[in-house]
Amino acid sequence: MLGEAVNRRMLENPCVGGSIPPRATKKHQNHLRVVFSYLGETIVMNIDEYRIATARDVPELVGLINNSYRPNGPETGWTHESGLIEGDRINTQQLADLLDGDGSTILLGLNKGEIVACVNINEEAGASYIAMLTVKPSYQNLGLGKEILQLAEEYAENQYESSEVNLFVISERKELFDFYLRRGYEPTQVSSDYPADAGVGNPKISGLKLVLLTKQLV
Repeated sequence: MLGEAVNRRMLENPCVGGSIPPRATKKHQNHLRVVFSYLGETIVMNIDEYRIATARDVPELVGLINNSYRPNGPETGWTHESGLIEGDRINTQQLADLLDGDGSTILLGLNKGEIVACVNINEEAGASYIAMLTVKPSYQNLGLGKEILQLAEEYAENQYESSEVNLFVISERKELFDFYLRRGYEPTQVSSDYPADAGVGNPKISGLKLVLLTKQLV
């Protein structure tokens, strides 16, 4: 089925390619500054650079993605999959093998040279799909996810001339499901079983489903 085929590719294909479109670049080159208080001090969290991932980013990206999706240590964000899925979300070889693929891009958000956020935009058969939206746990709940999601949407609109974007969410992740609904995404009737044989982790519970969400850009 379409949903199952596209979903599998979204999980397996965090490739890179293309370039950031001029409109998105101009809008997002400005620093994203998120200020919050910690132990009486004011701390500024920046994304001071956006760029497209390359092969040299593979080790750092793999660590960021796995630690964000399925953290094992004390550092966890407001949402993750550790209670639902075990094992790595992606490994170095999987990511490296996909870097030469066509029609897919990973956009990075950096703070002082460190990758703190990423997102995959994939174009397939005239449709754009967003996957693997990731923010470092210590940077979560500060608005960075919304910012890089918007950048991904603008990339799809400018680079792939898409009028809508799609993404898959595990139905049991209600907090993430609600996050995308607040961003204007709508659920569809398309869903598929979690691909346990795809090398992207093993479900801890039975019956995990991935639901397709879509958003009109124009």
